[in-house]
Amino acid sequence: MKLAEGDWYRVLAINLTGVFLACRVAGRRKVARRMVTDYGMSKELGLSVPGNE
Repeated sequence: MKLAEGDWYRVLAINLTGVFLACRVAGRRKVARRMVTDYGMSKELGLSVPGNE
């Protein structure tokens, strides 16, 4: 695969920024609606820490 390092960092930045912005908006809405729980947003997104399932 031919991908310059600079291009890789651009793809990574775009993908991470998109997730960050979406989580920030969702988090603010949850706080405003008092829907915040102690298990966090990762559970809703289907993410888990290996060994902590």
